[in-house]
Amino acid sequence: MGPSAHAPLYTFLGEVDGDETVLSAFELDVRARRIATALQARGVVGERVLLLYPPGLDYIAGFFGCLYAGAVAVPAYPPDPMRLERTLPRLRAIIQDAEASVVLTTSGILELSDFLFEQAPDFRALHWMATDTLPEGGEREWRTPSEVG
Repeated sequence: MGPSAHAPLYTFLGEVDGDETVLSAFELDVRARRIATALQARGVVGERVLLLYPPGLDYIAGFFGCLYAGAVAVPAYPPDPMRLERTLPRLRAIIQDAEASVVLTTSGILELSDFLFEQAPDFRALHWMATDTLPEGGEREWRTPSEVG
């Protein structure tokens, strides 16, 4: 990749403080390949993967990670702990309709999973993956979906 690969590709402005987080094409490629490698190891080529992210650049990386893995991204908002009676049934319906077996999310949301599993024990059957904590270097193992499938 040339010098423009390190130029900002996506910028996310924080709602509260207005802080900018930037992702270059190079960084996106590395993160997407890292996520795709983890997904391919789970054997989800051609399958649906739930994206459960708050707004931000982690969502972008997860979406492209699904594309790189040959999986179908199914975006959904994380359930609101203050309105679980409304948001949890919606999330359950999305998971069932999509027949997703893997959930990509952040480590922050994954830390709340015990509380979520108390409210929805059936969610334990899904494979939950925090994409912001995947080990560096995994991206080197990525293969195009045609090489995997």
